[in-house]
Amino acid sequence: MGSGPGFCTSFDRDSGKREIIEFWRLKYRLKGKGNAFAIGRYPEVTLAQAREEKIAAGNIIRPRFGPKHERDKVTRREKECSAKKNN
Repeated sequence: MGSGPGFCTSFDRDSGKREIIEFWRLKYRLKGKGNAFAIGRYPEVTLAQAREEKIAAGNIIRPRFGPKHERDKVTRREKECSAKKNN
């Protein structure tokens, strides 16, 4: 199932439970290398939500950075904020 180039569902094994999980993924090329951005697990993330995330991720794919870079940046900021609150 997909909704445009590079947008698809993928299957993987959950290491702890030995069950197969399905998740939404956006495949893209950046600097000549193939990359994939995991959007979320299906069915927790609906098709409509996954499409919105795909559009948002597509908007931040730049010549030098991909959606993983942006997500990691947000995660780092959240960790820094929680560390400041704990001090």
